[in-house]
Amino acid sequence: MKTKLPLLRVSILLAGMVMAVGAGLSSINQSFRINAVAGALIATADSDTIVTNAAYASIYKTDDWNLTYGGNNKSGGTNSGNRGNCILKGDYAKYADGTNVTTSDTVFAFANTAAFTNANRINFTYSGGSGNANGGLYLNYSTDGLTYTPVTLTTGTQGMAVGSINTTYEMEFETIPSAYYAVCVKDIVATEGNFRFDSVVVNFYEGPVSTKEITALSTTGTPTKTAYLENEVFDPAGLTVTATFDDQSSEDVSSVVTWTPKPLIAGTTAVTGTYTYKHVAKTVEVTGIQVTGKTLVSMEVTTLPKTAYTTGEAISYTGMVVTGTYNNNETANITSDCTMSPVAGTILANGTTTVTVSHSGIASVTFDVTAEETTTYVAVTSSNYLSAGDKIVIASTDGTTVMSTTQNDNNRGKVDATLTGTTLTPTAGYQEIILGKGTKDLSKWTLNVGSITTPSYLYASSSSKNYLNSRATNSDANSEWTIAGDATGMTITATGDKTRNRIFYNASSSIFSCYVSTNTSMGKTAIYRLPYETATEAFAEQFLTATEDCTATAAKVWSIQKETFLALVTGDQTSLTSATYNSEQYVTNTIVEKALQRYDLAVRDLGLENFMNRTPLANSAQLPLSAFDLNTTALVSIVVISIGLLAMSIIIVRKHEERA
Repeated sequence: MKTKLPLLRVSILLAGMVMAVGAGLSSINQSFRINAVAGALIATADSDTIVTNAAYASIYKTDDWNLTYGGNNKSGGTNSGNRGNCILKGDYAKYADGTNVTTSDTVFAFANTAAFTNANRINFTYSGGSGNANGGLYLNYSTDGLTYTPVTLTTGTQGMAVGSINTTYEMEFETIPSAYYAVCVKDIVATEGNFRFDSVVVNFYEGPVSTKEITALSTTGTPTKTAYLENEVFDPAGLTVTATFDDQSSEDVSSVVTWTPKPLIAGTTAVTGTYTYKHVAKTVEVTGIQVTGKTLVSMEVTTLPKTAYTTGEAISYTGMVVTGTYNNNETANITSDCTMSPVAGTILANGTTTVTVSHSGIASVTFDVTAEETTTYVAVTSSNYLSAGDKIVIASTDGTTVMSTTQNDNNRGKVDATLTGTTLTPTAGYQEIILGKGTKDLSKWTLNVGSITTPSYLYASSSSKNYLNSRATNSDANSEWTIAGDATGMTITATGDKTRNRIFYNASSSIFSCYVSTNTSMGKTAIYRLPYETATEAFAEQFLTATEDCTATAAKVWSIQKETFLALVTGDQTSLTSATYNSEQYVTNTIVEKALQRYDLAVRDLGLENFMNRTPLANSAQLPLSAFDLNTTALVSIVVISIGLLAMSIIIVRKHEERA
């Protein structure tokens, strides 16, 4: 192609190019028309003639043009499906500061394959597409067709938005004697979706030819600011930069001089200004600059590591982020430059440990971690073994998950646990629940997630939502629960008017909450209890277990219980002998009270030996004999002499532990 005029105008008519977020440029061929009339149009790039296929391609070529990435609807750019393929080809695309557009940027470019002579203006328009508002226009040039740099504009700006169809966008610059050009459109907003410009037209125009040559670059005045911090940018305010030419003319070029280093480096005492005219670069040095290295002035732990541990566990700082702030207001992640005390791997003692994070030259910061003693809980294999005052945890039936102390908006979180046999060991952050008697109904339970002095009761709070909340008062039956079950699992159901009233563990959401009781997608929960601490509680627990199923060996069982009782210290024996209980209810009595109720019934109504020397209390109709599962075979072996055939008339119909 040939060019006739010294003034080149580049007119880019980008019509309907869609830029989809992608990784770079592709080339598309566009044929252009060269006007041989001086001062007129040099060439036109037209996507309608360059793009020859509807399919998206990384580059389209003609004899005169490359169009990096285009296709569909004679466009430049791409759709969301091909956006990741819109990868920069060659060195066409640069930002206004000269840095390369990276391959992660979605961009397409028109580039001429033969140099244009004396261009000084372009205009750019398009007629359709999608995602057009995201487009920014850049113009770069090269003297060898390989390495491109941004054109210094006298009209328009690099990166100017080109969001409207059928609108002419113009860029003007000093006439360049001979150059290759890359007109780039980059997606400057979106990170996904379409980015396409249809029917794009780019016009290049000639400009006036200047015969003068630059001879020198000089400054007058002094910079207003001379003291800088590292990474700041030189401010030329106070300076006037003048270019001198061989025709004895001069020109103020202060606004188009580039200053290096950029940004400023610590220790810099001088900066260099550069101005290029007709590809001849001249420089000027400005001294008296002082650049001080940035210093850290403060820091904070912006992301805490793990803070809840089990006693004896090693502390870890994995995931911790320490952010430092410098005297130039920059911030940075300085975690790797900090030291921590205690050091990672230190075994934590029980209680609270204060971690100190230090960095040379500034005040340290602290945060606390806590370590709790490992607590184990034993499986509750029958709801009949639960007693008021028990401390329990609610777990998944496989023993890997326990309700946590985290009360979300409308449910409870979870922590992990380890199950060994029938012993459960939860990790830090689990919720220990104090089992209490109902106040509306003594046969029901309360689940206190607070303390004895400051209670907080779990309750079912909705009939339309799967909600489990806590409150300070047991104000209605929605916070009173029935608990029924055995070693295979427990059903925990609120007794109020809310229909989403049964506690389940939702494994898919990792929460404990209330659902409809007929829910079949989630199984039962499990209950584990803190082991009893007193000798009388331990005796009562084994007594209930041993006498749960009296068979032909009942006499031997009773004999063993006598020996166990006599092995207690005198004070504990006396305590059991004299203890009383509420004979009007059974379910929520303590473990000792339950054992004594069973003992009194066996002594009073079955004639078994009163080895505790108790005066058996009367039991109400709420405690039928069948509740204790002493079957007829057992009675024959124990009381056949004293009550004869009367013993055989006693029919035990169910275990007490199976009563709700």
